[in-house]
Amino acid sequence: MTIETRPRVFLDTNVLFSGVHSESGVPKRLLDAAGLSRYQIVASTLVLNELVRNLRTKSSRSLVKLERVLREVRFEMVPEPPDEQIARWRDAGLGTDAPIVAAAVLAEVDYFCTGDRRLLDKASLIE
Repeated sequence: MTIETRPRVFLDTNVLFSGVHSESGVPKRLLDAAGLSRYQIVASTLVLNELVRNLRTKSSRSLVKLERVLREVRFEMVPEPPDEQIARWRDAGLGTDAPIVAAAVLAEVDYFCTGDRRLLDKASLIE
């Protein structure tokens, strides 16, 4: 028997927000593909807490959509990173995004998906 390995993709809060909130676009297609088991979504508690908080504030009607996504898509939850790992990324200039990046790095995901251009620009400068 062979074990199927799907790519593991850590989705940042903004990608999850857009995928839940919007009926179209790349983030929505990413969630749909994950629902079809094309890849494994990886997230941390921090990301999901931030997602719920943002949906409550900016799009409370989308909370019902989030419930559906959570039933249809299997999320791999990873532990929050230790403080020293967060500090490493914060010291590298990632500020408030440090806990999210640290969680993704420690989870050894295949891809980190974000729509945050500032984060992408900073991350590209880090070796």
